[in-house]
Amino acid sequence: MQGKLLAQLNFTLRTKSEQYPEALKAIFLLNNTVYLLQGLQRSGLLDLLSLAEREVATNYRDMVNEHKAAYLASWNKLLAHIVLEEPLPAKLRDRDRQLLKDKFAVSFVNFTKSSYVAVCDELKEAQV
Repeated sequence: MQGKLLAQLNFTLRTKSEQYPEALKAIFLLNNTVYLLQGLQRSGLLDLLSLAEREVATNYRDMVNEHKAAYLASWNKLLAHIVLEEPLPAKLRDRDRQLLKDKFAVSFVNFTKSSYVAVCDELKEAQV
């Protein structure tokens, strides 16, 4: 019974996450999966569920790692725009300054992503 309930909850979370953009979807799933895993651990239900399905804790940890990887991968689009083809000199010329300004013109994306919240201390530390 609990297995079916958790499967339905995971399905509902994945369905709900589809309304969000890529990075926010990953944070949503990450936060909720960690919250669920911690709740199962605190209540002792994880041990009980492990009797019926040995891999339940491993499965949830794998899901957490998948969501972390998806979040980190969402940054690749931004990073692709700000990679410099050549290193900058120690003292910047006007042309170099403009190059930096152009590369960081997408900084609003950075601001938007930094406003996403990881509620779990473990996740806050893991954010890059």
